[in-house]
Amino acid sequence: MTMNFLLFLSLFLFILAIYFYSQEKFSIWHTLSFIILTLITISLNLFYQIADYFTGIGINDAVMYHIQVGLTGAGFSEYQGLIIVAGAAIVFVFICLWWAIYTSYHNVVYKKATSYLAVFFILAALFSSPATINLLELYDFFMSSDKVLAENKSDLLFNNFASFYQEPAIQKVGQTKNLVFIYAESLEDTYSDEKVFPDLTPGLNELKNKSIFFSNLQQSFGADFTIAGMVASQCGIPLVSPSHGNSMSGVDRYLPAAICLGDLLKKEGYFLSYYGGADLSFAGKGSFFKDHGFVDVNGVQELLPKIPDKSYRTDWGLYDDSTFELVYNHFLELSQTKDNFALFTLTLDTHHPNGHPSASCKDIIYKDGKNPMLNAVKCSDYLITNFVNKILSSPYADNTVVVVASDHIAMRNTASEILAKQKRQNRLMIISPNLDKPHEVKRLGSTLDTGSTILPFIGYNGLIGLSRNLLDEKQSDKEIELIQKNVYFWQNDINQFWFFPKITGPVQIDITAQEMIVGDRKFKIPVLVELDKNLQTTPRFQFNLIGDWDLVSQASRIDHNSSFLLVDICSEVNRLDSSVDGDGWCLLGSKNKRFSTVTIKDDYILSVDDIKKMTGL
Repeated sequence: MTMNFLLFLSLFLFILAIYFYSQEKFSIWHTLSFIILTLITISLNLFYQIADYFTGIGINDAVMYHIQVGLTGAGFSEYQGLIIVAGAAIVFVFICLWWAIYTSYHNVVYKKATSYLAVFFILAALFSSPATINLLELYDFFMSSDKVLAENKSDLLFNNFASFYQEPAIQKVGQTKNLVFIYAESLEDTYSDEKVFPDLTPGLNELKNKSIFFSNLQQSFGADFTIAGMVASQCGIPLVSPSHGNSMSGVDRYLPAAICLGDLLKKEGYFLSYYGGADLSFAGKGSFFKDHGFVDVNGVQELLPKIPDKSYRTDWGLYDDSTFELVYNHFLELSQTKDNFALFTLTLDTHHPNGHPSASCKDIIYKDGKNPMLNAVKCSDYLITNFVNKILSSPYADNTVVVVASDHIAMRNTASEILAKQKRQNRLMIISPNLDKPHEVKRLGSTLDTGSTILPFIGYNGLIGLSRNLLDEKQSDKEIELIQKNVYFWQNDINQFWFFPKITGPVQIDITAQEMIVGDRKFKIPVLVELDKNLQTTPRFQFNLIGDWDLVSQASRIDHNSSFLLVDICSEVNRLDSSVDGDGWCLLGSKNKRFSTVTIKDDYILSVDDIKKMTGL
């Protein structure tokens, strides 16, 4: 049975339950029980639908870990349809409930058989829900994983992250080359399957004849959205964070303990530049690049003044034709002025759910043009291919390696029904002037392996973290597979790369700068800071006010025995401590749901003793 059939079955059983409930008179306790079961059932089905809208496979581990409800900086216009449908569904459920309760209340005859049928159908609706099945599968996965961990405590496969993590280091082995790296937004290699999407990406398929391209590149855990794909490909680790990965713009240093490709190339004398059409502050992309060797970092705010029409943009940022023109001019400039450089860019036109084709693609559509995302992919194929060919035709082609890579597999979009039936693969193409023979690499790999794999093409050998060189014949296939399968279990180890501070002295809350200052580290407020008994901090930041990544919701999920400090606007803090009122900022300390709250009017300084008192430590 498909999940869509189960969803239909669950909704049909729900309607039957409502009908039979309306046919008899229930006691108030039976009524409350029925309402609770109904709300749980409908909430689960709605949760499934929203999750499936983005993942295409319902509720999976990525949904549970990241809770990616979708308004990821895109502006509400992108998801008006989803919001309207969800709102209409909620209204429909309450109308059905009101009708059933009203009708039942006016019944005078108790029908035992009917009451049993009402209960049976609502329970059947609950347990046939695809959300229930997904959650049970995840529960079984997590429980079996815990069992495996318990049974393999001495096995390095599970217990020793350090056995697989290679301290990043590179060695020069040949003539160095410049690097141009294109992150193609959601442009997975599946789009280039001619059997599925004939003539959708003719340009990129033609470029495969000039490149080494990888056809078995999986999406690993913690690499399923843009900044996560960037971290995985450059640092050789998945993006793991205390709160949602897209919220980590709140930290002052981005993975400061990680050594990434940019750090290594900077040490070798490379000039590193990033040109991306999106906002640098979103998801902390700007911080990531600046903290890992890039000295020339540009987003929409920096690039918009350089284009003629300042209104020519989307909610996400610049159109790709504008970005590529700026990047190519910058490539020419760097080629003339720098001995060695690495230039990275990110496309935006193929962003879910509909894509945003550039104006230069007005005559480029796919087939009948009815699928907006496939039109955007067709446009992106044209723009990327044109950009790459300009580099290959330039006087600097012999000294330049070009990489085209998808940042992650496509999220829910207007082509998802087709994509979901295919074997999904990320894209990685390496076009090098010293390439002996273009060919396909079918070896299993993931986004994690990108950094180590491209190093030899620019004159270096080395390994970066969990990244492995997929072209190294001495590299164990088993090791690559084990890393992919078990990276999920190393989250605690990977979290250490954030190198969050320990409180050893006064903590300052700077209202003017909207920062919490802990030693030499700064966290943007609002912020939720979890504390252990040694005052080691773990900051959490909010991501979207829709969904449950606001700080109060995150605080409610912290173990009752744990301590935390919350700095947020007072109206939000009021949701935890109802005694709080007024405007402005509030500081709340908590342990075992015992709250101590202070209203902050001006800059505020907490001593270590103040913190211990507020948090029960």
